[in-house]
Amino acid sequence: MLSDDLRVLAAAYVKATGVSLSALSKESAKNERFLFRLMRSEGVNLKKAEGVFRWLSDNWPDGAAWPSQVGRPGQVKRSRVNGKGKP
Repeated sequence: MLSDDLRVLAAAYVKATGVSLSALSKESAKNERFLFRLMRSEGVNLKKAEGVFRWLSDNWPDGAAWPSQVGRPGQVKRSRVNGKGKP
């Protein structure tokens, strides 16, 4: 299920980079509360969730393992979160 996968990915990204969940949410969803709502199993917009999933795949930290229980789409671009990653 997409929401379960996003929870796993968000937790792994935060652990790998040290960025806050709020910063990750603001960068990936353009809404700093989106991932908090997702983590609390509150309703989230499916289109937004799919966009966050794609953002995480495209901006996954170098050297960090993608969680094996989550399928990964192809990569497109990279962005920065709090100075992390490559432009």
